[in-house]
Amino acid sequence: LGQYDKPLSYYQEALRINRQLAVPEEIAITLRNIGNLYCDLVQHDKAFSYYEEALDIQKKNDLKDDMAATLNNIGTLYKDLNQYDKALSYYEASLKANRELDRSPDIATNLNNMGDAYASLGKSDKALSAYQESLSLERQVNRPVKMAIVLNNMGMEQFRLGQYEQALNYLREALK
Repeated sequence: LGQYDKPLSYYQEALRINRQLAVPEEIAITLRNIGNLYCDLVQHDKAFSYYEEALDIQKKNDLKDDMAATLNNIGTLYKDLNQYDKALSYYEASLKANRELDRSPDIATNLNNMGDAYASLGKSDKALSAYQESLSLERQVNRPVKMAIVLNNMGMEQFRLGQYEQALNYLREALK
C-alpha cells in the first residue's frame, strides 16, 4: 500500500462518518473514491466491490449524476482488464445517463473511452466515430488538454489503419 495507506485510512474514516450520518450520496461518493484507490493499487476485486456497493446506493436513491461517474469508472476497470465488451456496456450506460443530464464534458469523456474500447476490439470505424463526436464536444466545452488526448487517439487509430498522412495531421494538431 505504501503511499496509499493514509488516503485509504482517511476514506475509511469518511465512510464511517457518512454511514453514521446516513447520507446516501456521500456514502456512495466515498465508496467510489475507495474503489478508485483500489484501481490505482491494481486490486481489481476490491475496486469492483466498492464500485458495486456505490452503484447500488446510487440506483436506490436515484443519484443519476453520481451513478454516471461510477458506471464510467466500472467501464474503465473492465477496459483495464481487457474485457472490452463489458467496458462498452458500462460506458454506454454512463453515456445514456450523462445525455439525460445534458453534461457535455462527461459525454465527451464517455465517447473517448468508448473509442478506446472499440479500437481495442479492432472496430476502427466505431472508434473513429466515437472519437470524432468526443472531439466535437471537447471543442465546444473548450478543454484543450482533453482535445489533445482525443486527437492523439484518432491519430493512433489512423496509424493502425495505415492512413499515415491523416494520422500525422491528427497528431500534429494534438501538439498545438
